[in-house]
Amino acid sequence: MGDNKDYEKLMLAAVVHDVGKFWQGTGEKRTHQELGAKFLRKHIPEQWQDAAGIISMHHETGKLGSGGYELLKILMVSDWLSSGERDDRDEDDLGKRINEPLISIFSEINLGIDQQNNKWRIPLTTLSLDENSLFPKIEDGKVDLKSDYRNLWNKFIGEVDTIKGISDFNKYFNSLYYILQKYAWCIPSAVYKNTPDISLFDHLKTTCAISACLYKFHDSINQWDGKSINDRNTQKFLLIGGDISGIQKYIYDIASVGVGGVAKRLRARSFYISMISEVVPQRLLDGLNLPSVCNIISSGGRFFIIAPNTEATRDKFINIKKNVSEWLLNEFQGNLSLNLEYIEFSGKGLEIEKSGDDLGFSRVFDRISDKLDSAKLHKFNENLVSENKWNDSFLSDIEINNVCKSCVKIPVNENQELCKKCEFDAKIGNSLLDAKYIAFSKIKPKHQDCLSFFSDVPYYVSVRNKLDDSDYYLILRLNNLDLDRKADGFKIIANYVYQLKDRNTQCATCQKIDDCSLIQEGSFPKTASFDCVVRLSEGKSLLGILKADVDNLGLIFSMGLKKNNKDDSDRDTISRVTMLSRMLDLFFTGWIHHVVETLYPHCYIVYSGGDDLLIAGPWNEIIELSKKINQDFRSYTCNNQNITLSAGIFLSKSKFPIARSSNLADEELEKSKKGDKNQITLFNKTVQWQKFSELIDYGNFLDAELKKNKNGESPINSSFVNRLLKYCRMAEEGDIMYLSRIKYDIGRNIINKNMGTNENEIIRRLLKMRDEMSDMIIPVSYALYKNREEKK
Repeated sequence: MGDNKDYEKLMLAAVVHDVGKFWQGTGEKRTHQELGAKFLRKHIPEQWQDAAGIISMHHETGKLGSGGYELLKILMVSDWLSSGERDDRDEDDLGKRINEPLISIFSEINLGIDQQNNKWRIPLTTLSLDENSLFPKIEDGKVDLKSDYRNLWNKFIGEVDTIKGISDFNKYFNSLYYILQKYAWCIPSAVYKNTPDISLFDHLKTTCAISACLYKFHDSINQWDGKSINDRNTQKFLLIGGDISGIQKYIYDIASVGVGGVAKRLRARSFYISMISEVVPQRLLDGLNLPSVCNIISSGGRFFIIAPNTEATRDKFINIKKNVSEWLLNEFQGNLSLNLEYIEFSGKGLEIEKSGDDLGFSRVFDRISDKLDSAKLHKFNENLVSENKWNDSFLSDIEINNVCKSCVKIPVNENQELCKKCEFDAKIGNSLLDAKYIAFSKIKPKHQDCLSFFSDVPYYVSVRNKLDDSDYYLILRLNNLDLDRKADGFKIIANYVYQLKDRNTQCATCQKIDDCSLIQEGSFPKTASFDCVVRLSEGKSLLGILKADVDNLGLIFSMGLKKNNKDDSDRDTISRVTMLSRMLDLFFTGWIHHVVETLYPHCYIVYSGGDDLLIAGPWNEIIELSKKINQDFRSYTCNNQNITLSAGIFLSKSKFPIARSSNLADEELEKSKKGDKNQITLFNKTVQWQKFSELIDYGNFLDAELKKNKNGESPINSSFVNRLLKYCRMAEEGDIMYLSRIKYDIGRNIINKNMGTNENEIIRRLLKMRDEMSDMIIPVSYALYKNREEKK
């Protein structure tokens, strides 16, 4: 952010301007402006304490028409725009805050589908990947949060005090930002409104981002009067959108025949994509001289940056876009591309009012999303076309004799199996197994195993277990929210894989295989191969590929926060939209990683973030995992029927190409997205989630009876269940003859056999299934697969 002291003062004031509300929750009686100023003087380094004056006056609206007070005016207007308001409507929270928890944003989403009246509250605790901390609970009567506030506040100021010795502003600002995210994510920004559903963190973040843009804009035109700063008609802002295309093809397009190590290279490629999504916004922010808070949304390969609408900003944007696209074209031969666009908007794009049908940030968000979608049709246009002519400098004749056996694209020497890129993927994949830090630098680190980005202005990303003394400008703890003095913040990535910790752990998988390469080579820990994973399947040795995403996501963002009736105001403020995106991403990164690691440790997260996921694992564990993910998603989103998930599962052999498996899982997902959505497809059968759970329970019943039959304790054997599968297919084809055949089969092979078991229960279950025989293909196939004996 440079050495502009006024700019630094404004950024620091904006990012903590309402922290006094946090302090009020402990029972302090003074206004939040007074408490915010006191906090800054007491806990912020001395060189920036003069920002306290701005905080103490940020609700003195009379100053807006006075001379001077330029920074104060910008903070005032930014505060209003973050909340979607036209003027100051602050009502202090004295006495009320301790009884008002933060309401989950998910309980407020409304697309007109069975909206509930329940208010789900967020627990008042530090950000944690613990179910009791992360998941909302139904608000039950009056609550007293004073002790929770005190506990949280004491931890917060304790952590703020640990960074007081940092003298570099950028480093201090970044550290403070992550501390605020850790502690203010669960605190309501304002409690005097009907629904306190905006977190203090998201309000502080967006206020600071708007302040940065207003400062840069008015600095460019040298106008600092209150009327000009509060002008809502001038297009002072840009919303920059970035969308990386080709992610799935790049990640999954690795052959699994002829060369091993696919699992570790997949992990490396997934991580590489997440780092491109991290570094490209950093490159833009650095080039535009903007703070990290201006990257308001970043998840799932997409990011959105709010910037000042100045000539200098637009020129720098065009230059950065061209250079980054050129690097991607050279580095990935067009397999990965970056769609990077911007739109202009005014302060009205941040307002919400009862009469404002064309207002609200979701409209701005829709416009940039539409422009990004259109840009996908013209990839690399700025690099390949010049003055309406093809630029053929990117085209060359290449004589190819041998290609990499993994990606089957890049040329290699005759005695090589892997290209340098795939070899490096394997190396990074191993580094991720015990990585604790992700470190970013602009000077090449002393160690060699780092990711490098861009050719004109290099950026480097290091994955480290222990940090060295390289010159890192940003250090983040990987999947650990407990900040230490080495790190500036944290980064949550869903990157769990099944690991072989040491030679002794292999007995459960492939130790019996004499020629296993994992036993013969390398050190531990290491990524288990897909061969190892399928041998952990129960019954049939198959790899399950689970693909899932959120239904109607675009509609949720564009319409989900609009008013419920004509007497309401819209709620699609910039702070709510950013909070909605952040909380969705937190589920798909942090919670999914936690669930797989703790409950399904043999599974492999290929990718999970934003609003979708792809996970591989033993086929029976993948089925149980899918149920768990949907169940948790329902709880996390407050059982709101307007926010649902659809999924598809494809089963394959371990040697089946992962790219093809991914495509087939995607086809299964597409079947689930038709009609009512909120469905899952398995064994080429699509059902609603609730029905799916019942069918898997039925499959477990059949499985248990098959296992009992081996000891002569049940009349249900594999031949009978195979005939059930035949009846299922008859029902699916509309052949009603299955009704008489199944009745005859049950009478002859179940009722007439006295096995000394609970025959009445067995008969009741079997007869019940006749009316829904078409759906029974799921539990019948499930039970047969679990009892298919194969050599492991």
